[in-house]
Amino acid sequence: MNRPRLLLADDHRIVVEGLRSILGFEYELVGIVEDGRELVEAAKRLVPDVIVADIAMPQLNGLEAVAQLRKEGCQAKVVFLTMHKDATYAAKALEIGASGYVLKHSASTELLTAIRAALLGQTYVTNDIAKGLRRAAATRTASLELPTNICSRGFRLIRPPGSRCCSAPSSLCCSCRVSSLGCWLVERSERVSREQTRNN
Repeated sequence: MNRPRLLLADDHRIVVEGLRSILGFEYELVGIVEDGRELVEAAKRLVPDVIVADIAMPQLNGLEAVAQLRKEGCQAKVVFLTMHKDATYAAKALEIGASGYVLKHSASTELLTAIRAALLGQTYVTNDIAKGLRRAAATRTASLELPTNICSRGFRLIRPPGSRCCSAPSSLCCSCRVSSLGCWLVERSERVSREQTRNN
């Protein structure tokens, strides 16, 4: 059975040699590159099944390189292997389509698991980073703005029956009756009303 083709991108030779021993039995290592530009070129030329990439690399960093590959239609699964413990980096990695985010000190115990998950269409994030992502998500949820169909004064946009208007106006100065486009009525948001009732 053919082994999945893997492209490795890291500019630290000691790390690369260590990864060879971890990955060599299960994957066909089709290429090793040391900077982001080489990663973009090699990925297009070698068409790997999975890319394991560092973030901090010369020329283009790993995030920029993978973002460029995604724009150009590269379908390879991507697992970032990095020293960056900040969940912000992980969030950006997942945003551009990465399937995994593993810290280098956990490579020996987690990297193979992350790659296997990626090839199965799943996502794997080192546990400590995953906790940070959950905290960040909870914070964002708690501070969400009003839904886009509720204006800052607490009025909800309602499409009248039979209206042909396809979307709400992007900027609405609410009155108690009709929007600036004339086809979106407004009513007091029940959500906002409940919140005001609690505050009174």
